[in-house]
Amino acid sequence: MTEGEVVEVLVTQTSILLAAVGVFFSVVSVYLAGLNYFLAEETAVTRFIALFFVTIALVMVVVIMYGAQVQHTGLVARLVELNASDALTAAGKAALGNNTAGLHYMRGRVLTVDEAVVYVTWASAALTYLSLVFLTFFYKWRGRANLRDMP
Repeated sequence: MTEGEVVEVLVTQTSILLAAVGVFFSVVSVYLAGLNYFLAEETAVTRFIALFFVTIALVMVVVIMYGAQVQHTGLVARLVELNASDALTAAGKAALGNNTAGLHYMRGRVLTVDEAVVYVTWASAALTYLSLVFLTFFYKWRGRANLRDMP
């Protein structure tokens, strides 16, 4: 692949990542609304089944995001190859900079932009899922307006 093709795919991957995050939190939002209005009063078995179906949807999104992460690693490796042959332009060097430059947090240690995105994304997904489990089984939902009671 040429540098232009690699950079183009990296930009496209950023759009895909943002879309996947949007889908992830759309599923979470709909589930929370369902918990609030319907599932809070249901049995634990019903809530478990609902969480199971949400888990399936979220796992699909996470697998797609992991595949994009693996592909991203390969694209960055291609930029490293091009850089070694001194064939990168400023745009390629900037794209590669996301994997090489970043926050210096210890002597000789750098948290790159790419690493920060990966860590924040996976940590957010894990914490969000743990929150869903808590809200599904342990949170005591108070009497809220219920759609079944509304005219």
